[in-house]
Amino acid sequence: MRKHRRFAAILTAGLLAVTPCVSAGVAFAADETYSITINPAENDKAEHTYEAYQIFDGDLSTEGEDKILSNIVWGPGIDSSKTAALETAIKTNIFTDLTDTTAAKIAEKLKDASAAQVRQFADLIGSVGTDGKYLYLSTTKVTDATAGNGDAAVIANCDPGYYLVKDADNSLDGVESSAYTRFILRVVGDATANAKAVLPTLDKKITSSNQNDDGTANTAAIGEKVNYELTSAVPNMEGYNKYYFVINDDLSDGLSFNNDVKVYVNGAADPIASNLYEVQQGTDADGHTFQIVFKDFYTNFNNKAGQAIRVTYSATLDEDAKITNEGNPNTANLTYSNNPNYNYTGENEPGSGEPKGVTPEKTVKTYTTAVKVKKVDESNKALTGAEFTLTGADNCVKTVIVISDEFVAGTGSDATYYKLADGTFTEEEPASADDPNYADTTTKYKKTQTATTKDTSTDGVTVSCEVGTDGIAVFKGLGKGTYTLTESKTPTNYNTIEPIEFTIGTGTTQPDMTSANWSITSDETFSEADNMFVVTIKNVKGSTLPETGGIGTKLFYLFGGMLAVGSGVVLVTKKRMANIEK
Repeated sequence: MRKHRRFAAILTAGLLAVTPCVSAGVAFAADETYSITINPAENDKAEHTYEAYQIFDGDLSTEGEDKILSNIVWGPGIDSSKTAALETAIKTNIFTDLTDTTAAKIAEKLKDASAAQVRQFADLIGSVGTDGKYLYLSTTKVTDATAGNGDAAVIANCDPGYYLVKDADNSLDGVESSAYTRFILRVVGDATANAKAVLPTLDKKITSSNQNDDGTANTAAIGEKVNYELTSAVPNMEGYNKYYFVINDDLSDGLSFNNDVKVYVNGAADPIASNLYEVQQGTDADGHTFQIVFKDFYTNFNNKAGQAIRVTYSATLDEDAKITNEGNPNTANLTYSNNPNYNYTGENEPGSGEPKGVTPEKTVKTYTTAVKVKKVDESNKALTGAEFTLTGADNCVKTVIVISDEFVAGTGSDATYYKLADGTFTEEEPASADDPNYADTTTKYKKTQTATTKDTSTDGVTVSCEVGTDGIAVFKGLGKGTYTLTESKTPTNYNTIEPIEFTIGTGTTQPDMTSANWSITSDETFSEADNMFVVTIKNVKGSTLPETGGIGTKLFYLFGGMLAVGSGVVLVTKKRMANIEK
């Protein structure tokens, strides 16, 4: 056969930088094989399964430092029954000036081809018919190589020639932080290919007041607005026919979306036009609270690769807010096109079965707490008939939920309490039918909770709550500010306590976000079960004068609200919380 000119150029599909690893002056045996090492993109931690199809075969020889492939023919990776159709397709769609469409001439043409033509060639070689089968590739391939977690994959036992290397079909659909790759390279020795695909990322933080250092958590009052910021960048869309870029956001039940999305690109002070994206809610949001779907992303942003994308929006902490360690999370991720080898046909979102990638979820949390007022007598037994009024400073809170427990007679399985002679309740059964410690040994009661939402004006908060039959009232959702708790109704024959002033402020940041690890640095108690501060207020029956030190405004501070990286911490220091009138 006629010896053809050598090919010194490495061919790629524009997705990889390929480096042949060969030494000058080495004599190659005819049966020697080589390896292809594929290094993943920097932030690609997905497990990849790579396939290698030999598309050109030839004889390997050396000439000085050059490695030469001659006598080039179609390789075993090409279906021999489809070579004529493939050659016609190459002449029609890529190299229209070809007069000789043999494998050798096509390989020679590729040496001087543009990056776009090489991509076209790779796309054509790997194209799939309407039946889902390859149009030109055979079932013959080199042994697959699998690697993940950022490790390199090595395909061994490659004969000299040209190879199409690609991710296995459907192997990365819906996989976090992943992108398909496909490239062509010449193997005349051990070769290394470095993936250039830059995977999209998405970060999220809270930008409201009272957030921690990195914005992963904050504290807020019910009715307060929480501001969020998402950051990403325009990806490199080389090789794609279109590109999907969809932000998915999920708000917990305690957060209400305010539908005030704004998108900024490349650090601009003004947001982009709202007609470049659509905010979808309800049934259109694919199970999320809302989605931000960028319209015709490829056309509008293809020339902006690398430019920053910043999205802002807000939600309001509402009456369903949780005060538990769970907090009130907001989670977001990004759905994006991840296969440049695929011909996407959807409009602005992936169609059914179309390959896509997702970024890892990013979650931030908003915490809130409550103050539980417990009214007891001199024997520390629950005292009913008291009412407390909470007065707050300007703009410290928009909404307060007051909660009290009641015991009502019942006959169902949830009626498990008995009323004691002193007016309190217990689940312990009476020792006998005439047990003197019980007000009634036959009637059972069930415990019910009453929660009332009290909206307040912007110039301050004043709400009242009567303690329940267990002597407890709860003020939930208090924000940063100074408050005064006043006993506005006192049980008959008992003295009224002096007003109590307290301040909720900012506390110490913590290094890890796992829960709201509330703490209290005083002799008062904190209920870890419900994340409330328990203020026990003791009243005694009338006396004419209080003892020294038993009168006056008592001041205590609830230092909390600052949750760093996710841990919620409230530190409480007080001069005196228990108010006892003697």
